[in-house]
Amino acid sequence: LATVQDLANAEKADADAQATLDALKTQGGDGQVTLHAPFAAVVTRLFVSSGASLAPGAPILELAGVEGLVLRVGVIPSDARRIRLGDPAQIASLKTEPMQRGTVSRVAAATDPASGLIPVDITPSADHLFPGESAHAVITVGYARGYVVPRTAILMDDQGNPYVVQAAGAKARKVNVQIEAAQGDNVAVRGSGLDARQALVLSGNYQLDDGMALRFADAGKGPTK
Repeated sequence: LATVQDLANAEKADADAQATLDALKTQGGDGQVTLHAPFAAVVTRLFVSSGASLAPGAPILELAGVEGLVLRVGVIPSDARRIRLGDPAQIASLKTEPMQRGTVSRVAAATDPASGLIPVDITPSADHLFPGESAHAVITVGYARGYVVPRTAILMDDQGNPYVVQAAGAKARKVNVQIEAAQGDNVAVRGSGLDARQALVLSGNYQLDDGMALRFADAGKGPTK
């Protein structure tokens, strides 16, 4: 059994629901609405689910153009300072695909607060990536000519000048060098006294002077003092 008040409440709820339905119909909610993209694009993000009610001005979806895509990568600030607009780059998706050419088109002036990296945009030379696809890039900031040696081969004399020690037969030979570039554990060096036929001394090299005798370790380990 229901009271008169229960009946009145039910009738009011029904009237409110009917008013809401009528309002939705007036706004076009009683049929299918087709959305048209303003340009050739693909959907990269949906902000609503099927059947949801939308507030006026609320976003529905996010579009990305299928042409003119750029790859945005994050670069540590110390490396980003060396990047210039127009620097060449090699791009590849995270899958095992061949590298494609690209060009740096933008270097941000501040770090991304979320990652602490500098955003760098690279424009591919061809549209071989899909919107939203993850990829990586190698940016060329310059070229250096010289011999690539392990960082441990580089020593400093009392005046702060770099040098390496080579094995001239069974004798140590100091060679002054100029450091052209460095990346990771490798350093590119040049020097008029370098001899590509002579091995570098890596173990105990800081103890050696010109002409000191060397003792060779097992094969594959190189010369040592």
